[in-house]
Amino acid sequence: MEKNKGISMIELVIVIIIMILIASFAIFSGINSIQKAEATELYAEMSNLMKAVNGVMVQRELERGGSDWIVKNGYCESGDNGTNGWFTVYGVGDSHYEESNLRKKLDMDTIKRNYMVNYDTGEVVLSTPIEIFGNSIRTYDSLRALVESDKI
Repeated sequence: MEKNKGISMIELVIVIIIMILIASFAIFSGINSIQKAEATELYAEMSNLMKAVNGVMVQRELERGGSDWIVKNGYCESGDNGTNGWFTVYGVGDSHYEESNLRKKLDMDTIKRNYMVNYDTGEVVLSTPIEIFGNSIRTYDSLRALVESDKI
């Protein structure tokens, strides 16, 4: 009588463990890629917004505009008086998005997040920090440091 030769339970468990390890590496790599894409998108968005804000700063300087120049020329939202020089730019997900004049004036129709801009210093910061690779990102400089590092 011939003995049936199949795979043993130990071999089956080893194959399943190997498959689980391969799947976990693939999932981790996918999550890593998503965070890299989010960081890169945010970096591009903040860079473009900073360029627009710097353009407004140059125009204001050329026209020798005072503190009321920003409001008079529509570079702020209605009712936003620029507390300490900071103005809000509303992104797609915000309830104020449709009525946002500043976003349109800066030609930034596609921004997804809310930002605070300062026309005196040229700073652009996120209204709410975002967690990327365990780092709380709010300013352009902290995002640039993360993008330029080996972490992503």
